[in-house]
Amino acid sequence: MVASRYLDSRSATKQAMGRVLPIPFAGPILAAAIGDRPQQYVATLGMMQGAGFSFLTIGAVSLSRHRRLGHDRPPKPNNSTGVLALTQGVMWLSVTWGMTFGFSRDRAKGGDAFARRLQAPLVGGILAAPLAPNYTRGYLGLTSSAIQIASASAVVFGAVVLSKHRRRNRLSLMPIPTPEGAQIVAAMRF
Repeated sequence: MVASRYLDSRSATKQAMGRVLPIPFAGPILAAAIGDRPQQYVATLGMMQGAGFSFLTIGAVSLSRHRRLGHDRPPKPNNSTGVLALTQGVMWLSVTWGMTFGFSRDRAKGGDAFARRLQAPLVGGILAAPLAPNYTRGYLGLTSSAIQIASASAVVFGAVVLSKHRRRNRLSLMPIPTPEGAQIVAAMRF
């Protein structure tokens, strides 16, 4: 978003900063070197990206070592995981698409092609990005689509986990010893 704001600026220096800013890790540092002294704060974005990547790497190595040493594996997703993914996915999908639809409604009624395309669920931002009047609106549209697609994926994941959990619990059989031999008791949920 910072890069889009710089690309929309009238200043040639800020536009140059906006072109290199999206490069991971080094981009913010290069942008700070291009910019004036008040704009050099963008270098902190590169340091934050580097720190985040370091934490991810440390976590992945730690998890790999933990599993290699034979420690217990994390439990498989259970019912609460599916419910959480499903409810959060539905909530974020409805919020992001609702806000996108609401903010672009008036412009779409006025005939703005960007706003009209933006109203499509899931892929609206992707369809609208080529028609964006500026970089900021284009990035906002793409961000909206990314969140909607991630939310829809969470809905699908939650539904799959819940269906597997319910399928396992649908029929249960239990053998019971008796003096004459054995009996099988079946219980079915529906």
